[in-house]
Amino acid sequence: MKKSENTLTNSQLNQAISSNQKGELAFKLVLILGMLSAIGALSTDMYLPLFPAISHALNTTQAGVQLSLTSFMAGLAIGQLIIGPWSDVIGRRKLLLRGMVLLTVASIACSFSSSIEILIISRFFQGAGGASGIVLTRAIVSDLSFGNKAAYYFNLILAIQGAAPIVAPLMGGVAAYFPWPIVFVFMAVISLIITILTFVYVPESLPNKSGYDESKGRLVKQFLTLFKNRTYMGYTLVFSATFGALFAYISASPFIYQSMFKFTPGFFSIVFAINAGIMMFSSILSARWVERIGAKSLVIIGVVTTFVLACLLLVVNYLSFYQLELTTAIFMMLMFTMAFIFGNAASLALTAVPDVRGAGSAVLGALQFGTASLTAFLTGLGKSVSLFPVSIVLIGCGIITLFSLMLAREGEK
Repeated sequence: MKKSENTLTNSQLNQAISSNQKGELAFKLVLILGMLSAIGALSTDMYLPLFPAISHALNTTQAGVQLSLTSFMAGLAIGQLIIGPWSDVIGRRKLLLRGMVLLTVASIACSFSSSIEILIISRFFQGAGGASGIVLTRAIVSDLSFGNKAAYYFNLILAIQGAAPIVAPLMGGVAAYFPWPIVFVFMAVISLIITILTFVYVPESLPNKSGYDESKGRLVKQFLTLFKNRTYMGYTLVFSATFGALFAYISASPFIYQSMFKFTPGFFSIVFAINAGIMMFSSILSARWVERIGAKSLVIIGVVTTFVLACLLLVVNYLSFYQLELTTAIFMMLMFTMAFIFGNAASLALTAVPDVRGAGSAVLGALQFGTASLTAFLTGLGKSVSLFPVSIVLIGCGIITLFSLMLAREGEK
């Protein structure tokens, strides 16, 4: 029985990576991987419009609600550090399915939270389960492709993933008319559907599982290999710091638009969805341009323009006119430029460590969401709602990306 299961999996894998005329199965695989990678965005953006409602219902502060976002990011970071290296030993598929089941159960637990403390704990396990979809999607893509072609698939998956920040806040806006726990019921249902699709269509992609050494020594060696590789670390830090900047915007935007600019939850959801659509469109452009311009050039363009826009946002904080219009325009342009970084930086990082892709994806993801949890926390420290905290965090992330890009370029020499 075990042999037949392995034969079926290998058959699925051959179909997934072969270039048949229709490419139907390959498209299904990419689509599902895009859904799996969207777990983080889906599980955060959907409940953003409900931040004020959750704060009121659970009798907590703005910082308390943002801490539930921080705990989710921490769960994603820690989960990836465990799942990624482990998948280099036992394979991707088994851990992917287990993680998605945990995500479904934790989403249900969130809906029954009676205090902010229970919500924070449940969100942590929700993040730990969702980590499997994010870290293993990158590993699977790296297993099946490399170079600019891998960057193309990373950008394509990012474009598919971009649908989540469009749909999720709109669903959150609708959920705002119901008791707040309903949003986590939605998450559980969506997670269950993605779990079933994963079980049916996603094959095992790791070659020669049985040849891996499961000793602790190998695990240490994996991480040492990663940390010594300047190219990998440079692009990983570029990716992570940019993601931290994105989450500074995500965690601050509900309060900026709803408290500072007096938007309704529904109108905020529309603006947030438009910005997500811009990032999705930019990811599609990046996928089209990467084989012509190159992943490295697109990363440089994204890093420089994002830093300049962060500096402009700080200037807008001190203006007394057109503040809403300028803030909205800058946030839109930030979404456009950041999309040039994510898929390309991830591809360049994992291409630099072909022998430890699972561990490489794990460290990248841990730093990604670890940084996001920190920036989400930092943006909530201001005593009053303004653009100052988020702009300072964005500038700080921009400085890190510039120095990290130098590190990556130095490693490529």
